[in-house]
Amino acid sequence: MKAFQLSDPNIIYFQNLERIPGDQELENLKREIRATGGKIGKKKEAGLDDLYECSIKGMRFDIIFDGAEATLYAPEKETIERLMSMFV
Repeated sequence: MKAFQLSDPNIIYFQNLERIPGDQELENLKREIRATGGKIGKKKEAGLDDLYECSIKGMRFDIIFDGAEATLYAPEKETIERLMSMFV
C-alpha cells in the first residue's frame, strides 16, 4: 500500500492501483498495521463512516472507512509521520 497526503496534514490516503474493493483495502490496511505491532479497536459506526480507534507504540490514530476507501487520521504530527513511514 502506498500512502499519500493532500491538503489536510492529519489525514493519510492510500492509492488503490489494483482497483481492489474497498472492504479488501480496509482488511489489507488492518493487516499491515497489525504486522507492525499496532492494535485495532472494534468498529464504531459514525454516521455513514465506520471508525476504528487504533494505537501503535503508544500513539493513537483512527482508521476511517466510508465503504469505498480507508483513510488514517491522527491529530499529532509525530503520529502521522510514523504512519507515513510505514506505508512509503
